[in-house]
Amino acid sequence: MGRYFNASIDLTGMEHLQEKMDTYGTEAQLLAMKYLAMEALEQVGPAITRLLPVSGRTFSGHPLGAKAAGYQAVFMARSATVDSVVFTTTPAWHYLYFPDDGKNSKRHRGNQRFMVRGGQEAAPKIADEICTRLAKKFEEE
Repeated sequence: MGRYFNASIDLTGMEHLQEKMDTYGTEAQLLAMKYLAMEALEQVGPAITRLLPVSGRTFSGHPLGAKAAGYQAVFMARSATVDSVVFTTTPAWHYLYFPDDGKNSKRHRGNQRFMVRGGQEAAPKIADEICTRLAKKFEEE
C-alpha cells in the first residue's frame, strides 16, 4: 500500500479571494465589452488595412484610397457584446463592400473577405489583451 501524507493549508484571507471571484464575473464582462467597443479597432484596423485592395487610380481629384486614409477614417466599431464586436466601414467607405461581397465582375475580383480575414488575424491579440487586463484587474483588488 502507498504512504499517506498529511498536509495543512492556511486558508487565511480566503474570504477576500471568494469576494473577488464573486465580483470577477460581472467585472470581467464589463471589461471585455469596454475593450471590444473602445479599443479593439486598434488591433483589427491595421490587420484589415493590410489586406485592402488598391485601385491604383491617381487622376486629379481622386480622393485617397482606404489604405492611404488610415483605418481610423475607414472603420468603426458598431456594437460589442461580451464575446464579439461588429466592425463596419464609415459611410464614406461603404463602397468597400463590393470587393468583399463574393460577386465577381470584369472590374473586380470578389470574395476577398478582407474584413473577416483581418478580424481573424487580430483575434488572438485581442484575446491576449483582454486576458492581460483581466489578470491585472484581479491582482489589483
